[in-house]
Formats: sequence, structure tokens, C-alpha cells
Amino acid sequence: MMPEKFEVFDASQNKVLASRSQIPVILAFAMTVHRAQGQTIKNLEIDCASFFAPGQLGVAVGRAVCKQGLCIRNLNMTSAFLKHPKSVYEFYEKPFKAVEADISCCSKV
Repeated sequence: MMPEKFEVFDASQNKVLASRSQIPVILAFAMTVHRAQGQTIKNLEIDCASFFAPGQLGVAVGRAVCKQGLCIRNLNMTSAFLKHPKSVYEFYEKPFKAVEADISCCSKV
């Protein structure tokens, strides 16, 4: 990226009052997938380099408003297809009444 010159020009005096040269940057923000939960983000870039747990990519992609504003970098197919423990799937397959009756998964041993 090349530096841009910015000038303040006074037309009444027909001269440049001030100038500077700088590299233009765009303000951006970074946050963790955990911090972004519950938000919708118009322009989203996801860096998957450090993903290690099941569901992280799904939660991150779920923040995007549309495909056009989504960019995925360093996609790690191994982490993208990690599965939750079998107990998680079993929990969600039970009818709610059965889950309500058996909350042993939530108690400390």
C-alpha cells in the first residue's frame, strides 16, 4: 500500500496550509467466537487457524448476515468436522420430559 498525501488548502490565500502523508487504513475489530455469540455481523472474516473444538466453525459462521459478507481464512477441515461426544447427541435425541427427569449430567460427581 502506498502513502497518500492529504492537504488543507485555503482558496482565499491560494496556498496549502498543511499537508501530511500517511498510509490509509480501515478501522476493524477483532473478537473471539465466544464473544461474538448472539451477534449478527454484516462483514465477517473468520480465521480458523486455532479452531480445536467441535462446533466452533458453526458458531462463527452463524454470526454472518449473508454469504457475500463472509470470508473464511485458514480453513482446517479436520477441526471443521470434529464431532461432539456421543452423550451430547443422545441428550438432544431424548424427549424433553425424559431430559427433565434425568439431570444427572448436570450434577457434580
